[in-house]
Amino acid sequence: MRFKPRSISSDGIGRLPLTSLIDIVFLLIIFFLVTARFSSSEAELAAALQTRRQAGGQAADLQPQVVTVSVGPDGRVYLSWLEPAPGTPTSGASTRNGTFALKFSVRDGAGWSAPASVVQSDDLFVNWADFPSLAPLPDGSLAAHWLVRTGRGAAYDIHLARSTDGGATWSPAVIPHRDGTVTEHGFVSLLADEDGRLVAVWLDGREYAEA
Repeated sequence: MRFKPRSISSDGIGRLPLTSLIDIVFLLIIFFLVTARFSSSEAELAAALQTRRQAGGQAADLQPQVVTVSVGPDGRVYLSWLEPAPGTPTSGASTRNGTFALKFSVRDGAGWSAPASVVQSDDLFVNWADFPSLAPLPDGSLAAHWLVRTGRGAAYDIHLARSTDGGATWSPAVIPHRDGTVTEHGFVSLLADEDGRLVAVWLDGREYAEA
């Protein structure tokens, strides 16, 4: 299904072909179905994490933050999120004043796997629009990215790692950009090319570095 860009006047909806309107309605239905499914998954995971923490004597208000969703080639659903590490105050928790961990869980069958860690650090960067992610790749490996603060404001670097054993261990992190500027590097998209190689696309602020 392909769409061609077109200009629409104030009464342009009435001029769209019927097939285009059907396509739009169809996409809206799919969007709401997928959103409902993943919203349910996030709520279920949050409840499971809370139960595990209570059983382990941890604070029940350590809820997952900035949850991201991805689907592997085999149809399994992956959730990744940031959460305060043990010892980090939960009241007003922020990556600026505590240690956080990037974790993930996999929906396999009827339940979620035990949360596993990708990285834990006290210099992670996150905001409402730019946050870590995890991507399952066609060869069965996993790729993850997170952001590391390098200066004040929106200055941070991208760190990438890969796992070939389902997330049990991860490769040493690499920084895909080599400009060395204390500027913004983020809004990362991870995907595989036709040969299965990892491709990373990001917003790069090196042109705005202060002289």
